[in-house]
Amino acid sequence: MTIKTAFKLAIKQDGIATLTFSLPESKVNILRSDILLELNQLIDEIAKNKDIKLLIFRSAKEDNFIAGADINEIKSINSEEDALKIVKQGQDILTNLANLKCITLAYINGSSLGGGTELALACDFRIAAASAKVQIGLPEVNLGIIPGFGGTQRLPRLIGIIKSLPMILTGKAVNYKKAYKIGLIDDYFPEEFAESNINSFVKNILSSNYRDKLIKRRATRPFIEKVNLFDDIIFEKAKKNIIKKTKGHYPAPLAALKLVANSYNESLTKGLDMELESFAKLVTGDICKNLISLYYTNEKIKKDNGVKQKIAEIEIKRAAVVGAGVMGGGIAWLYSNIDIPVRMRDITTNALALGFKQVNKIYQQLLKIRKYNKNQITNKLALISATTEMVGFKSCDIVSEAVIENLDIKKMVALEIEKNVDKKCIIASNTSSISITEMAKDLKYPERFIGLHFFNPVNKMPLVEIIAGKKTNKETI
Repeated sequence: MTIKTAFKLAIKQDGIATLTFSLPESKVNILRSDILLELNQLIDEIAKNKDIKLLIFRSAKEDNFIAGADINEIKSINSEEDALKIVKQGQDILTNLANLKCITLAYINGSSLGGGTELALACDFRIAAASAKVQIGLPEVNLGIIPGFGGTQRLPRLIGIIKSLPMILTGKAVNYKKAYKIGLIDDYFPEEFAESNINSFVKNILSSNYRDKLIKRRATRPFIEKVNLFDDIIFEKAKKNIIKKTKGHYPAPLAALKLVANSYNESLTKGLDMELESFAKLVTGDICKNLISLYYTNEKIKKDNGVKQKIAEIEIKRAAVVGAGVMGGGIAWLYSNIDIPVRMRDITTNALALGFKQVNKIYQQLLKIRKYNKNQITNKLALISATTEMVGFKSCDIVSEAVIENLDIKKMVALEIEKNVDKKCIIASNTSSISITEMAKDLKYPERFIGLHFFNPVNKMPLVEIIAGKKTNKETI
């Protein structure tokens, strides 16, 4: 494939070089095979230039560092021989990057996934923007494979087994704060002051004392990991967790765990060879092919608005839930979690208290896993108000009812909601069994009534059922 140049290399007189990645005609950077070959040519050029003291690798894409490898290429692999050839190329190129004599620094300005994270791991140091857009991860297990460009080898060697296993085995990404805490990145700065902070960091790491200080910080290990006698316990516990979650049906997490366990104390070269073999076996299996197909299906669904015509989206700025309790509380949490003010209404204060209890329960779970801190949760909770009266709904863009599964009661609640909201407000029912058309029969504006069925528990089920009645219009859908 003939493409425009994806990289721009700039070398200053002071010996500081910047390699900027911007894949032409793409919203995100992807490490296709041809892109990797272009990168390798530049790495060779940099290696031959003795005047370069330090190389900064960065992205020109807004909100994205590198989205990973090309999933289409992964899907097209049909034999272990092809897999070995393709992945070995990627491994070798990142090894060439890691072996550069100049200091290498990756600046992560947005999402860094899969091969993007593996490229950053091949650099000597990593810094990131202090932004919610920064998510660093190795999501390969979600496609039925393992990281293949050195992720299973460089990450444990960088931050240790205990800190790296959750990322490798679950595919979950970490934000910039968590990345700094576990030693994955060496510093972070507000993105609006990125240039000055990058320059300051560069000046600092030209000093060997400062570099040693950073390396020492990331090398910190829990006591249980320092004593090799406990390695078997760590890996056995991880194995039990995997089997509990997957019931043994998904081979990738177990293969990744086995690989890390068997290669952690081997040389990096041998570990990369072991990673290569494990990847090749997984990528040609049916589970990998099926999970990739599922990935594409999900991406297609995300882009589908449910109607054939192009319809202007309605921005939801304020919401309400009628019927608190466990389900209503879960829906209220969902809105507050995405920073939309939400009002809960029920006929008794006890019911409202149950709704708030459910919201708080979910946020406490997120606090426990450090998804949010206490101040962030306080701000989220402040977005939720409550009432026993049908007041404060005029400014809502959507009102969901989550009352008992009884047609007469639901019809009565829908009528009450309609009388107290703006005529453009969407009225949604959380019903799982009652006809939306029947519920909307007595409404003045049945075209803006719709089924919006959330599954319980709301915070753990990334699925919502949208049900149109006979008169529901396309704008509402």
